[in-house]
Amino acid sequence: MVIEMLKKLIVKNFKSLHDCEIEFGKFNVVIGRNASGKSNLVEVFKLLRKIYVERDPFPFLEWWGYNNIVWQGREELPITIGLVFDIEGYEVYFETTFTGVSGGFKILREVLEMKDYFKLIKEENTIIVEHNKNWIDKAFSDIYYDTYANCGHPNKEDVLYQKMEMNLKKFLQK
Repeated sequence: MVIEMLKKLIVKNFKSLHDCEIEFGKFNVVIGRNASGKSNLVEVFKLLRKIYVERDPFPFLEWWGYNNIVWQGREELPITIGLVFDIEGYEVYFETTFTGVSGGFKILREVLEMKDYFKLIKEENTIIVEHNKNWIDKAFSDIYYDTYANCGHPNKEDVLYQKMEMNLKKFLQK
């Protein structure tokens, strides 16, 4: 069983949540005055569900359009939602930025990051991969050790370096 916990929510330009960060613990209670944004907090998760679970091509219809959910009705602004999770002791960050100008729906940017390991950034048709070099070196070293340690292979370091370089080049060319 995977143990995961939402640690933080970052919201920009969604309804009354203009630039908002909320940290979560194991048990959370949301309290506040009327019209202070409590329901909007819940609606952030509802919108994420429509986009990523239901894959709704028009996720803003429930609110009668993008202009009704973007901060101050300013359609030129994108909405950004970020989530920080603790998954089995690893800090994982997911961010999505989207717009709904002219009645459409378009994801502008998505980020998936495992802190101290890697970061994937998708913008339009471009994917950028950033990684921690030490992590890549260790990962390939572990693969090499598991593959060749019991074979008595000569020049283990040379073979490891060549395999790492070759695999990384193949990966980056995709």
